Amino acid sequence: LPAVDKGRGAFTFLALATLLETNVFAIAASYGSFQDYHLASPKSPLFGASASLITITGAMITLGTYFGPFLFLSFVRAYPEYVRIFLAVSASACSAGHLLASIRPTPTLTLLFQGVMVGLGAGAFSTPSNFWLPQWFDERRGLATGVMYLGSGIGGVIFPFLINWLLQRVGFAWTMRVLALILSAVGVIIVLGMRPRLSPKRSVTGRRVRNESLLSLLLPHHPRIINTPLGLIHGLIQLVQAAAYWSISYYISPYATSLGMSSSTATLMLALLNVSQGISYVIFGRMADRGHLIPVLILSSTMGSILVSLLLGFSKTFGSLISFSILYGLTNGGFATLIAQQAREMAKIAEVEVTTIFVEYLGWRGTGGLIGPLICSTLY
Repeated sequence: LPAVDKGRGAFTFLALATLLETNVFAIAASYGSFQDYHLASPKSPLFGASASLITITGAMITLGTYFGPFLFLSFVRAYPEYVRIFLAVSASACSAGHLLASIRPTPTLTLLFQGVMVGLGAGAFSTPSNFWLPQWFDERRGLATGVMYLGSGIGGVIFPFLINWLLQRVGFAWTMRVLALILSAVGVIIVLGMRPRLSPKRSVTGRRVRNESLLSLLLPHHPRIINTPLGLIHGLIQLVQAAAYWSISYYISPYATSLGMSSSTATLMLALLNVSQGISYVIFGRMADRGHLIPVLILSSTMGSILVSLLLGFSKTFGSLISFSILYGLTNGGFATLIAQQAREMAKIAEVEVTTIFVEYLGWRGTGGLIGPLICSTLY
């Protein structure tokens, strides 16, 4: 078998997984550009629609992207020989969701296609990379997770400017069509290039699952360790932090616009938040690998509370918002990377597979990504 934590196979997988994250998670991280456009521009087909309905479209992308691996991991584990087909179908669903949303962009149809369909398609598309990551990386899993999620930071810099430029030049419908084309091209690269470390033959676990009912196959597996006080605390940590972070991500651009700044400046705020998030992924992942999980959790949450309540709370100028975007992204953007270490510690206690716990905590984070922005839209 190829080497773990090193070698051509591991680094090729990590590069492709990062490319996948650059395009999949960046769509969710860049939704603030759509949010600002729909709320502020009369050119938007959703201008004047409910702010809550516009927000829930982005929240469903976030929920589906994070919750998808939890929903589809059982299928990927039971049918490893069909994972490449599964990748192709899920990538097609992402592209189709963008295309369908461009045909008749009403608030309800946009929620259905851009929100639900794209979100679930993106979550399904990222499931195999989350399933295969522990095969390729063990001792450096936190760092590898950080590098993989760094892709969302890279895409989170590129996509807001691209989306804002397209929205201003060609409108919403053609913006969605261009995104569909980009995701189709990336899907082809991932389907042809990404490989597991282990042979995609059915495992004993997979055969046992397949011998059960179809319902059992489709239902996510829920480790009992999650129901313990420690398991629930780890999940709530991710849920609450995600609720706060995605609220900032969705509303930093509309907030800048409400202060009289241009759409380009508002996009810059979101891009700076995302690029700082990308850097934070690598830093947090490395610190988690070295056993500093609890200090990082405490430091990140404390700094986030201070920055939001003081710096953002009194931000009225360009400089203060720039400072907030950079500092908040650096201290809170990489929080999702800590799931790898949280899951590994819980898996050791319960002696269960780490990936099962990892994707469940991703689901908790996705739930926070739905709840937080909806609360924020009501307050807004």
